[in-house]
Amino acid sequence: MALTIDKQLLVACYQKGVVAVISPNGQVVDYIFAGGAYPTNIAFGGKENKKLYITEIETNSVYIVDLGIEGQPLFG
Repeated sequence: MALTIDKQLLVACYQKGVVAVISPNGQVVDYIFAGGAYPTNIAFGGKENKKLYITEIETNSVYIVDLGIEGQPLFG
């Protein structure tokens, strides 16, 4: 899971092949294709913390999605 700066929750959906985007009021507002059926982890990074890194084990890959939305810093 990961949070955006505007408090949206992103959840890797194992066996669904997507990352669900959930609004602060608990509604699923979007899905992001994960590159394969088994996304396992997600985290923000990159310049300005606007890239979402998705690990996916069906393809043994790490996918990078430029969301244009800043992720919450993990520390500090």
